[in-house]
Amino acid sequence: MGPPSSLSTSQRDALRALTDGFLPPLSVPQEYQPKYEAQNRIHEEYWSRRVSADSDFLKALESSIVDKLPARESFLTRFLLKALSTSVGTALLFGKPTLHPFTEWPVPQQTALLQSLKTSSIATRRQIFNGFKRLICGLAYSYTVNGTNPFWKAVGYPGPAQNTLLSKREDTALVAKTMEQQRPIREALVPIDLDTEYECDIVIVGSGSGGSVAASVLSEAGYQVLVLEKGTYIAPADISNEEADALDRMYETHGLLTTKDGSMMILAGATLGGGTTINWSCCLPLPSYVREEWRSEHGLVDDFKEGGEFETSTREILSLMGVTNKITHNALNQKLQQGCDALGYEWEANYVNLLQTANATAGYICFGDRYGMKRGALSVFLPKAISYGAKLIEGCHVEQVILGEGENGRRRAEGVRCSVGAHRLHVVARKAVVVAAGALHTPCLLRRSGLNNSHIGKHLRLHPVTVAAGFSKPTDPIECYQGAPLTTVCNQFSHGPANDGYGAKIECPSAHLGLLAAGLPWTNPEQFKDRMLRIRNGVVFIIVQRDKGEGTVSLARDGATPVVEYSVCPADKVSMQQAVCGGVRICIASESTEVTTAHSLDEGMHISDGDFLQEYLSKFTALGLKENEVALFSAHQMGSCRLSATPLSGALDPNGEVWESDDLYVMDASTFPTASGANPMITVMAISLMLSNRLALRLQHVDYKLRRAGDIQKAEEMAKRRLELRNTFSISPEKNSSAERPGAHWNRIVDKSLSILILLTLMIPILRSWFFDVPLVQDLVKHPIM
Repeated sequence: MGPPSSLSTSQRDALRALTDGFLPPLSVPQEYQPKYEAQNRIHEEYWSRRVSADSDFLKALESSIVDKLPARESFLTRFLLKALSTSVGTALLFGKPTLHPFTEWPVPQQTALLQSLKTSSIATRRQIFNGFKRLICGLAYSYTVNGTNPFWKAVGYPGPAQNTLLSKREDTALVAKTMEQQRPIREALVPIDLDTEYECDIVIVGSGSGGSVAASVLSEAGYQVLVLEKGTYIAPADISNEEADALDRMYETHGLLTTKDGSMMILAGATLGGGTTINWSCCLPLPSYVREEWRSEHGLVDDFKEGGEFETSTREILSLMGVTNKITHNALNQKLQQGCDALGYEWEANYVNLLQTANATAGYICFGDRYGMKRGALSVFLPKAISYGAKLIEGCHVEQVILGEGENGRRRAEGVRCSVGAHRLHVVARKAVVVAAGALHTPCLLRRSGLNNSHIGKHLRLHPVTVAAGFSKPTDPIECYQGAPLTTVCNQFSHGPANDGYGAKIECPSAHLGLLAAGLPWTNPEQFKDRMLRIRNGVVFIIVQRDKGEGTVSLARDGATPVVEYSVCPADKVSMQQAVCGGVRICIASESTEVTTAHSLDEGMHISDGDFLQEYLSKFTALGLKENEVALFSAHQMGSCRLSATPLSGALDPNGEVWESDDLYVMDASTFPTASGANPMITVMAISLMLSNRLALRLQHVDYKLRRAGDIQKAEEMAKRRLELRNTFSISPEKNSSAERPGAHWNRIVDKSLSILILLTLMIPILRSWFFDVPLVQDLVKHPIM
């Protein structure tokens, strides 16, 4: 029996109580009333609205918990909701003696209890606060009924672009044009309506930056290619441009994936085209100092040398993508430029793959490309692959790579086993299997397939992101959700405090209300609702850290969901704090009247309060960046199956071929030896182009398809090098392991012991009230907390 399909009455009561604690109905605060006299009724409704009484919101919130969170997180959330409906569970959770459950406390006391969680010295309590705050506040400002949200009118948020920024005629014409451009994609989709065996030359798992490029190269080389995508194709006409809907249908785990400790949100594409379909279009090439690090410190001497194959591939990708830095900057990017100029900070215009940067609708590209403005997998590489005969299957879960007997004790990839809905799919790949499922899913697939290299799933880099924000005066609308994002980058802090290349870039996101509500600090309901009300004037900069530290990705108990364990290392924290302070200074230099960070204990600073900037920044620095005390995001996942000179240092050889198996390749961001230090799309594509060109040349040589003497000679040299690599390191690397971080083993023991203690202290006193809640008890057995 599976988990319950809905919450119990007591769990719903707890959810309503939590919502009241975070977003209670309020009177317009006395000190704010003069601001809102002109639109008194609209703002009275905004302040007095009782979110917990909205059945549509509660239905959406319950669906997120029951249907969309990963199994472990869903169980823990329902477990906590049950605990909050009992007096003993409430006392244990908040550390306060009480005879009443959380659900029966008056709303002001519920708010106070939540504030005590936020400031707790116990990490688990902060994690609980953070999880509920992100879920409730983020959804409250983003869920829709009939294309609108009750908060939007007062906030001034326009909602879906097609309803407000374009006329119906303009929208219809643009969508029709984009639908026609993507017609080949729809025609190339292979329906799977019964158990099927499919034969091809090369099967590619994943359709994003790496998979789409590999498909275009290998199809053009004359091979029959099948691309498998676990997400679905969303046609332009079906793109709603609504944040909650896009997260639900186009993002990994419905946009709800976090690191195991809940401290970092992870945003990744889970739709046809992968990250290229929902990213912010930034096209930064790999910095030269990172390329040199990969060459000299990771043994990839020939692969990333100056002027070599990788650089040639980068130039070709930039050309194919139509990348440009001749762009129109929106108000937010202009603020970044203004502040940098005033402070003498280094900045430059980014390269983007958008065709229409002047259009306000460009701010909606993170919800899919309804108007065909972006050049990427769906508009460049997959159409090219399809023109050479490639086919696509959507909604396909690849369970394992089929490995047969190969040479010298290695195995050989022969295909994949999959499921498409209720149907089984067996794909036979005559030539090769290419895995391009991304840095979260690629190592999970390799592990499910029986590969043992200890580096699979290690060395995960996430480019941790936090925020420095300001608010301009009411007459200075910024509307950070409109216009092209990321068209400017501040490199003042990119080399880091140690000048070793591990620093942070400052960029301008396309930040819509749900993401903002999830990320901005919640000090109290009045301050939070006031800031969200003024978000049209928000100056929001993201701090993107090139992380020196690393994490791991492994399989959850369900065998499919990735579990990400990651903590920001001390050196990266110092760098991020330095860049956040720089971001705050940029906000002030660009005429913000109030500034804040994403730290939950930061109450912000009003510029009118006097010149206390240094004191404010010193206080922020002293707070540190403890887990679940500061909002962190990741939109870049890299390095979990890295390229390496030997199987002792990575999972893949320099050609992207898995050390333990012949004809099994990886071509996605998991190949990165370290963090790229720049938005990774162009680097992923360039590596995939380089590796797939090599694979195509090898296969064509074996199949006697090469005619030019130069190509034959190059192929023979590559074949010799490949043979030397794979024969030299033919010993199974399953016992080769990189050293664990000091104390990592004991940290895991302590972490598990604490989890058991928390579970027991919460369970024992309320076990009696759960005796009749059979589905929840059965779910506990199926999804244990450990």
